Amino acid sequence: SPPASLLRGEVLPSPRRREAGGEVEFFILQARPITALPEPEIEPPTEWPMPDPDGKYMRGSIIDFMPDPLTPLFSSLALPAIGEGLRRVLDEMMGISRLSLADNYLVTINGYAYMNANFTGRDLWWMLVKMLPAMPRLLINAAKHWEEVAHPRYVEAVEAWDDRQPETMETGELWEGANVLTEAMGRYLTTLQVDSLGIAAGTEMLFTRVYEKLIRREGDPLAPTYLLGSDSLPIQAEKALYDLAQWCREQDDLAAYLQRTPPSQLVNRWEGDDVPAGVNVETWRTWQERFRAYLDQYGHSVYYLDFAKPIPAHDPTPLLQTLQVFIRGEGRDPHARQQRLAEQREVAIEAVRERVSGLRRKLFDTTLGWAQTFTALREDSIFEIGRGYPALRGMLLELGRRFVKGGAIAEPDDVFWLERAEVEANVEALEHDEALEDLTERIEARKRKWRAAKRVTPPAQLPKKERILGIKADVFLPVGDEDQVGRVIQGVGCSPGRVTGTARVLHGPGDFSQMQPGDVLVAAITTPAWTPLFAMAS
Repeated sequence: SPPASLLRGEVLPSPRRREAGGEVEFFILQARPITALPEPEIEPPTEWPMPDPDGKYMRGSIIDFMPDPLTPLFSSLALPAIGEGLRRVLDEMMGISRLSLADNYLVTINGYAYMNANFTGRDLWWMLVKMLPAMPRLLINAAKHWEEVAHPRYVEAVEAWDDRQPETMETGELWEGANVLTEAMGRYLTTLQVDSLGIAAGTEMLFTRVYEKLIRREGDPLAPTYLLGSDSLPIQAEKALYDLAQWCREQDDLAAYLQRTPPSQLVNRWEGDDVPAGVNVETWRTWQERFRAYLDQYGHSVYYLDFAKPIPAHDPTPLLQTLQVFIRGEGRDPHARQQRLAEQREVAIEAVRERVSGLRRKLFDTTLGWAQTFTALREDSIFEIGRGYPALRGMLLELGRRFVKGGAIAEPDDVFWLERAEVEANVEALEHDEALEDLTERIEARKRKWRAAKRVTPPAQLPKKERILGIKADVFLPVGDEDQVGRVIQGVGCSPGRVTGTARVLHGPGDFSQMQPGDVLVAAITTPAWTPLFAMAS
C-alpha cells in the first residue's frame, strides 16, 4: 500500500537507494480513483424448487454433458431445440407422435439442467406398446441409422453454413444460421440417445453381466479389457496430435520455441503473421498449416455441451499443453497404447473361446459383439456432437460484436448471457437501425448468480427416489456428493486395473495444465475432447 501522504495527493518522492541494504525503494499506486470495485458476491442457492412440485427430475444421460450451470442463451435457445429434437426422433424411429414429457424434456433449476422423469400414464402406455416392441429393431438398425441418416444429416446442415464468413453476413442471417445449427445439434443429440448412448450402456452392461456370471474365473481380466483398443475418432485425434508433436521434435528451432513458450502465449501467436525469433520461416509456416489442419479436422469436439464454452478450435490451449508434453517425450505413445490394448483384448477373447463352448460361447460372442460395436459407436457419435459449433459460435460471437458496437453489451462473449428473446430484439433493432437497450447491468447480475450456483453441487434427483420406473436409481445416476465420505472419492473407474499415483482432480479444461505424467485422472465428467490427457494418465 502507498504511504498516506500519497493518498492525500502529495508529490511522489523519488526512488532512493538505501545505503545499508543497497535496495531501491519503489512506491506503486493507482493513478486514478478506484471506480471498479467488484460487486459483492451473492450467496449460493440452498433451495431447489421444482418447476412442477409433483414432478420428478434427474441429472443423468445427456445431462452429463452439462455439469455446470447453463448460460441464459443456451438455456433459452438450445434446451427447447433438444426437446423438439426428441419429439422428431421418437416420431421418426418409433412412430410416437406425442410424448408429454418432450414438452419440457429438459428444465433448469438454479441454472442446472435436469431431465424430466415424470412419466404420465399416457407416456407409460406409449413406452409399453411402442418403445419396448421397437427395441429389437433399434438394436439391429441403430448403427446403420447413425452412419447413414443421423450423422450425414447433421453434417449436411453444418456444411450449408460452414463456409460463410460471419463478418460478411447480414445480422438476420447470422441469427437464422445460429437457430438452424442449434436445431440440428438438438436433433442429432437426441438421436444419439436412441442410436448409441442408451444402447451402448445397455449392451455393455449385458456383456459384463454375462461375462461375470458365466465366463470369468479367478485371475481373468476385467470385462472392459474386451472392449478397449478400437480406433475411435477420439483415439485418431490423439494419435494425430502425437504425430504432429513428433514432427515438431525433428525441427530443433521450432521444438525449442514451443517448449519454452507458455501455451497462453502460443494461443495468441500461432495464427499470426509474425515468425518467432530463432525459428525458420518455412518451418513456422508449415507448423501453422499443420496445426490449423488438425483443428479443422478435430477441433469441434466439445468439453461441455453449452456453446458458451470455447471448443478446441477456438481455444486450443489444452491441446498446446499436451503437445508440449509429447514434444518433451513425457507422454505415452497413443499408437503403442492402442496396439497394446488391442493385443490384450484379442488374447483375452481367444482364451475364453478356447475353454468355453456351447450356449455359454454363443452368449459370450453375441453380447461381446454388441458391446464392441456400440461402445465404439458411442465414442464416435459423442465426438461429433460439436460438429456445428465452430460455425455456430462464430455467428453468435459476430452478433456479440455488433451488440457491443450498438452499446447493448460490453464484450462479444456477453451475447451468451442474453436470453433468446433479448437476442431477437437486438437483431430486429439492428435491422431497422434502431438503438439497442443497454443490458450490461442485467448481464453482470446474471454472472453473479451463475458464479453463486457454480459453488454448489446440484442434487442428482429431485426428489430423491430409490427407484425410477422400478429400476434402482443408481443405474441411471452418477455418484453424488452425499456418497463422498472423509478423504475417499467415490466414482466410476473407467480404466481396468490398479495403480498408485497422485490423484489429480480436474474440474475442466482450465485445469488441464495441472496434469502431470503418471497422475491418476479424476473428473466429474470427461468427453472425447479430454482424450489427449490420457497420454499422461497412469
